[in-house]
Amino acid sequence: MTSTVLDLAASHGLELGSPEFAAVLDEADELRSMRERFHIPPVDPTAGAESARVVYLCGNSLGCQPKNTSVYVNQELEAWQRLGVEGHWDAPRPWLTTDEFVYKLVRGLPPSACSTSNRSLTQETFLACVRVPVRVRVRV
Repeated sequence: MTSTVLDLAASHGLELGSPEFAAVLDEADELRSMRERFHIPPVDPTAGAESARVVYLCGNSLGCQPKNTSVYVNQELEAWQRLGVEGHWDAPRPWLTTDEFVYKLVRGLPPSACSTSNRSLTQETFLACVRVPVRVRVRV
């Protein structure tokens, strides 16, 4: 038997928009524990650790930072430091195989998905936008 949110609220004797019903839904949420895996900004950053956390619904954002992000970023920085360009092939997560990772991530098959930019392309795009052509060759 399928119940609607209205049925669920009624079965608890609560109003649909009430904070009490929201607490019931929060308690039943199977993904509730995932919240602890992210740095969620406080409502009042000056209040310290005791401040309530925001409800983060910004769709034009990377979202809240996962707490393990710095571990992965530091691993890549260390590989870059240690291997330089060879990290494309020899890093623990080789950079040249990024497209293969994207295929797995979206459950696609080559060439259904690919990364669309890299540092060199980004630099060239930037320079094409800001460089003013001159007759004499100069350093950029």
